[in-house]
Amino acid sequence: MTYYYIVAFLMFPWMSDPYVMVNTEMRYKSFGDCYTTMMKNRSVLTMGLTARYPDLKDYSIRCIDHKNLYDLQQNLNQKRHEPT
Repeated sequence: MTYYYIVAFLMFPWMSDPYVMVNTEMRYKSFGDCYTTMMKNRSVLTMGLTARYPDLKDYSIRCIDHKNLYDLQQNLNQKRHEPT
């Protein structure tokens, strides 16, 4: 079974690749459910990101299935990129 997650791609001035932040509290059985929830909560998600990360240069919020998300994190060699 494929699951979808709401994922934020965060770009900071000191990074060349995006930091991938996954909302693991919720997973969706269809892209449509994920997308509907994301769009309904887009302004809250945006305010949360910009408040928590004031140095954020750019961001994108998307719905991604778990297989592509895993591949993406492997390709980015995802490590913890929290700002200090």
